[in-house]
Amino acid sequence: MALPTGTSSAATEPALEAVAATGTGPLTQDEAESPETVTAMTELALGANALDIAAGPTTADALTALAANTTPDSPIHAVPVTEKQLYDAVTDGTARDLSSFLPAGASPVADFPAVVPSAAWVDETLSRAAGQFIDYVRSPDRAQSFLDDGFRNEGGDSPDRSAAEHTGSDTSDFTYPPVTSVLAAADSSVGDTLLDIRVNPQPPTKTTLLVDTSTSMAAADEDSTRLDDTAAAIDRVLRRAPNSAIVGMYVFGDTSSYRTAVARDALTLEQRAALSSALGAVTPTETAPVYESILAAYADAVENYDPSRPNSMLVILDSDDKSMDDRNTRTSADSDTSTSTAEEFLDGIDDLTDSAAPVRVDLVVLGDDVTDSQTLQALTDRTGGSYSTLATTANDDLTDLLRKLIS
Repeated sequence: MALPTGTSSAATEPALEAVAATGTGPLTQDEAESPETVTAMTELALGANALDIAAGPTTADALTALAANTTPDSPIHAVPVTEKQLYDAVTDGTARDLSSFLPAGASPVADFPAVVPSAAWVDETLSRAAGQFIDYVRSPDRAQSFLDDGFRNEGGDSPDRSAAEHTGSDTSDFTYPPVTSVLAAADSSVGDTLLDIRVNPQPPTKTTLLVDTSTSMAAADEDSTRLDDTAAAIDRVLRRAPNSAIVGMYVFGDTSSYRTAVARDALTLEQRAALSSALGAVTPTETAPVYESILAAYADAVENYDPSRPNSMLVILDSDDKSMDDRNTRTSADSDTSTSTAEEFLDGIDDLTDSAAPVRVDLVVLGDDVTDSQTLQALTDRTGGSYSTLATTANDDLTDLLRKLIS
């Protein structure tokens, strides 16, 4: 099914509401953000994105593509439309062979109600004029005009009775099915949520999160801490991820490697709950072996590569992590320890990298840039990932960035 979002494609959003709603609605924000709805919207969006470019970006484009190939093997089989859009396409010959289908359940309705306003500035003259205009529009002759132009009238009559006579088009087989149940419209913010998933669906991925949990992450960043802000951002991102996504979380340990906070698994309700609460149960560590943790987590991600989906590792690192500074100030009589360690780290990444099991490493630095940024940038370059810095976590920028990197 095509799901256009371009000009004059307003039928897509209420169609998504109808898929997600139960009963006659209205769909709530909590329901729109539920794992079930997110998964359903994501699958529909990814399916629509896989269609030929002729299926969009507008509803008119999709109707033209539908009419061009009505065989069972056509890549496009349906598109949400208003009755008026379909009527116009049929009567002007653009899509003469198409027909409408009204799914079972409550139907979204784009109607045009008329009311007499009641306000301080509406005097008796204005009120009577509004009432007379409504009566005029509802008169038999004017109601017929709406029917002739492809609209239902107030009584639910279809335009097929009069279209052939008044437009000269052969619409003898064109009828509107009866609407037995109307879907109550959701708040506009709910519609925006559904459209956001439609435009920016997160495909099923396998993501290993590695979060810096050194004591610097517990420092205040305006009204919260970086660790709390990171936890909240991850939670918001996972709300928009489909159930089929696989996510695990690892945190920096205080020894030679990372510690598993939540093992990788599909986003069941239990997995979502575990990921959402994991960082709240973490005790920040005084030391954080950054290179060792990244190297160990990367080795684990490559070893457990899933060929059915994109695989990535997302590292969230605090710029005030003192272990990075300590690494650059330690020296020995024989060599520069920082240079040796950086080279050994990148050599270890190269040894683990496997073209048959590609794992992209994305790295996000919170605060000012870290001391050893060149080494970490080299890491992301060699694995096809990205290197980003955020001056503060006290806004939505972290959520937006993580959503982009996890998708």
